[in-house]
Amino acid sequence: MKRVLISLEIPDLAPWNRFSAVACVVCSFAEILHNNKYEVFINQYPFEKVLAELNNGTRPSTANGSPSKLVRLFPKMIREIVKDILLYRKLKSHFNEVKGVPKPDIIISWVSYGSSNGSKLAKFWDIPLVSIYDNPLVEEYAFQLGYKPFFRNYIEKQEKIMINSSKRVIVYSPAMADSLTKKFNNAITYSYKQFIDRYKINFIDAERPNGSINFLYVGSFFEWHRVDLLISAFADVCENRSDCRLYLVGGGPQQERIEKLVKELHLTKLVFFEGFQDKEGLKNIMEKCHIGIIPSALWFHAPVKLFQYAAAGLCILAIKTPTIDFIQQQDNSAIQLFNSKDELILQMKTLASHPETITLNGATSRRWVNNLYGDKEYLNYFEGLFKTLGI
Repeated sequence: MKRVLISLEIPDLAPWNRFSAVACVVCSFAEILHNNKYEVFINQYPFEKVLAELNNGTRPSTANGSPSKLVRLFPKMIREIVKDILLYRKLKSHFNEVKGVPKPDIIISWVSYGSSNGSKLAKFWDIPLVSIYDNPLVEEYAFQLGYKPFFRNYIEKQEKIMINSSKRVIVYSPAMADSLTKKFNNAITYSYKQFIDRYKINFIDAERPNGSINFLYVGSFFEWHRVDLLISAFADVCENRSDCRLYLVGGGPQQERIEKLVKELHLTKLVFFEGFQDKEGLKNIMEKCHIGIIPSALWFHAPVKLFQYAAAGLCILAIKTPTIDFIQQQDNSAIQLFNSKDELILQMKTLASHPETITLNGATSRRWVNNLYGDKEYLNYFEGLFKTLGI
């Protein structure tokens, strides 16, 4: 039996964190390998333990929400610097804990903020390393916080060590491959693959209700998600139609602002805040919706909600980014892309007037995600990758 170690340091070294999209995505493909006679460890934990904690809904002790009032007295930048120092200390002890597992045949490492543990472990055991590169770490940090991290040079050094040590680097699109090649100026062997969250995906083949056109957004309410843009576009659509509804699943820092905007635009009877939902709750909402919308995404993201919408048989409207454009061109022409709010409004209005297109595109998307992102396809992908590396 081949042994696979998955090295995962975000968000908090606890791979069973259901509140982390990364942890759920990693556990999703780990479970596929586990179910097909691979011995899988995520960090120092056998996958059986990870799965048990995941099913129990265990929340890591480090996921304590907002900082205390005392901590908030310090400037945010100072808090982030202290948090990084504590993280780097933790990563050193984390390496020692993980290297105590039985020697694996291969390491799959999610390239993480400030860590090169995957490279160190591969060197310790003299085994191949495959890295999954989700995002440019410093760039995403600066985008979310408004400034670059204090330890930028250290973070980029660890990032470079990981990339240069990898036999394969998995990225979501050629845009990311080009960016890494330009950044590190070396020969990197890339593999293109996107990942889904099996624990929140629902394959739905059901007729949608008649009488209204129901739009859906699933995700967080951070500023860069541009839920405000979606609300504004929806308001424009409703000026000439009374049969449209918008369901918002999720929440976040911008929720109070979004709720205020809904009231200001007199949409309280047309926009429904559903909060965070488990898999069954999300399925119930998706069954009555027709169109899933991604109003914003960073250029390097392959949003999990894209695959959730597709599996549920929803027609998809998504902002055009290099990565989403690549997915659309390669795999699913039924995804409709837009570049601006005006284009989004036009597409929402057009689809609302053509329910047959909604049904056709939804069926196409469902077949696409079923054919290319099912368990069998992921197993074949990883086994093919392992074979090329002599595993």
